[in-house]
Amino acid sequence: PASDVDAVTFTTRAVDGIQALHATAAALREQEPTLNVQVIATARVPILIVSTADHAVRMDMSVNQKLPDEHARWVGDLQIFREEQQIARDFLRSVKYWHSQRQIPGTKEGGYPALAWLFLALHVLTVHAKGTSWSSQRPLKLLKEFFTLMDTDSRDGAAMTSKLTSWCAPPTWRTQGFWPFP
Repeated sequence: PASDVDAVTFTTRAVDGIQALHATAAALREQEPTLNVQVIATARVPILIVSTADHAVRMDMSVNQKLPDEHARWVGDLQIFREEQQIARDFLRSVKYWHSQRQIPGTKEGGYPALAWLFLALHVLTVHAKGTSWSSQRPLKLLKEFFTLMDTDSRDGAAMTSKLTSWCAPPTWRTQGFWPFP
C-alpha cells in the first residue's frame, strides 16, 4: 500500500541513512508504542515506514534524498499549483488514492511510474482548472476529465486507441509542450 505522507529528513552532517532510520525508529517506538514502525534497509532507497495501529494512516520517510525534495519544489513552482493550490492538492491526492486502491502496476511490474500519473493529473489541472469558478463539484469534474483522458477513442473508426496514448506522444506534432523538469 502507498503512503499517505512521504517525508524526507535532511541532516546537517554526513550520516549513514540506514543508521539514522534505525535511530528514528527506536525513538518512535519508545515515544509512541502504539505505532507500527518498520525500517526497510534493503530497498534501493532505504525508508522508515510508520503507520497507525489500525493502518489508517501511513508515512514513508527517507534520509538525505534530494530528488523527492526537488520534485515537490518543482510541482509547487508550477503556475497552476500556485494559482489553484487547494484544488490542485486535493485533486492530486485523489489521483494518488485512486492509484493505490486500484493496485495499478508500478514501474517494477511494467507500469507507469508514480511520477507519470502525477504528470497526467497536472495536465488535466492545467487544461481544465483555469478560469472556472470554485464549487464543491469542481474536484469531481477534474476527476471526470482525468478518467476521460484514459478512456478509449474511436474517431477514425479503426481500432480503439487510448486518448492517453496520443497525449504521451512526442511533442513535435502537438501544440502543447511539456513542462521543464529539473
